[in-house]
Amino acid sequence: MKGILVFKGKALKPPFVVEQEAGKILINENVVYPFPEIEIPRERPLFKGGAELPEFRVPEKMWGVLKDFQKSWASGLIRDEKGLLERAAGLKRVEDYIRDETGRITDAGAYIRDYKAQKEALQRVLEREKIPFSETEEYHDVLIPVEKEWGIIALFNEAERVRVAVETDKKRPVPAKHPYEDASKIRQYIETGLKEGDMFIIDENQMELIPHQFIEKAAKEIANYDALTDDEKIEKLQDILIPDITNPEPLDMNSAVIFFPHLSWQKNIFGRNARFPFSLATKLKSRGYRVWVFTDTAVTLRTWAQILKNGSQTQMNVIYNQGHGGRNLIAVGERGVKKWLYFTDQFVYKYAALKKAVVYIHSCYSLFDDSMSAAFLSKGACTYGGWKLPTSASPDYCDRVDGIFWPSLVSMLSPTGKVCRALNEFDKQFECRGNSNCQIG
Repeated sequence: MKGILVFKGKALKPPFVVEQEAGKILINENVVYPFPEIEIPRERPLFKGGAELPEFRVPEKMWGVLKDFQKSWASGLIRDEKGLLERAAGLKRVEDYIRDETGRITDAGAYIRDYKAQKEALQRVLEREKIPFSETEEYHDVLIPVEKEWGIIALFNEAERVRVAVETDKKRPVPAKHPYEDASKIRQYIETGLKEGDMFIIDENQMELIPHQFIEKAAKEIANYDALTDDEKIEKLQDILIPDITNPEPLDMNSAVIFFPHLSWQKNIFGRNARFPFSLATKLKSRGYRVWVFTDTAVTLRTWAQILKNGSQTQMNVIYNQGHGGRNLIAVGERGVKKWLYFTDQFVYKYAALKKAVVYIHSCYSLFDDSMSAAFLSKGACTYGGWKLPTSASPDYCDRVDGIFWPSLVSMLSPTGKVCRALNEFDKQFECRGNSNCQIG
């Protein structure tokens, strides 16, 4: 059976002509990588059936205050039509300078670039508006809890994270790669899969990889399949291939999810994004896994909740996350939101139902204490891996450490204890919790 590529909701017709232009991949003249931006993303459900989940909506007042602050601060006009910042922070614009509430005058450009000053101004705004917040100890991000399980990263200390990346890369330098090489590898992954008869579904900031075994099995369940047109076949296959979790019994499948919420941030800061998440997706697909890949704004609280809640039924054996984090905090993206959101261990306790999953949280402080690892392990994870202190967000470094941990685990069926020790020998801040004899089935 020939491979199937569904792009932005429509099937591309074979023969597939795969081309590369610098860091872009085109298939039949459609740019499929980097992932497309779609004005109205197609609503294709992850699963059929299952319990309802909340929408995780941020209160309008919080958004209003944050958007107002962000707009005024970015423009250099420390006020708005409501006078919000002038009232809350006591700051008044004086031509090209800012006069604070003590009367001291500071250069406006320098003030706006100063994270500490911005943070203090925002905190005064939040205090005046009676919006609770906290400040992280490590990066001094400003967090606004919405529920005990999740909240908003209201202010994100980008400069400090870049400094950590530079320092880490000096201590443990790794070879740099070029974006052209990244695209070349991803092109190779897609070409190989299409030749093998696999199915790729590519939408805004997400991709699903379905091995040919699932396609062949689904085709046999469709009446008069051979008599259908190609478009009819693909439409029916897409519907029947959505995992049906109405029945509580585990499905006959192995599955994996890859979250990469800071792909665009990483590319903007370092000139390229990490390649290994896509390499891992391909390796798992080759092992017969159904794989979901979510990047940037497709990494939502609702998607995390769906994956966690149905992890046991869908045999979700691999959960990989490469993104920003903190002490008992995992950052996510969100459609229509310019701020990252986050969740804590309480989110995992509330939604997760896993069974023997390997959970790998490639984030700073993801194992600072055992809060997050204990939550995942108590809800069915077999092994949890993370970092006790900051780790570099550099794509070269990320690819290096992921390349130590995953290939042996996936291709050679090594136990997690072995791969955890191997990565710890390279980066002493990485550790694992849980069962050291876990294997990827």
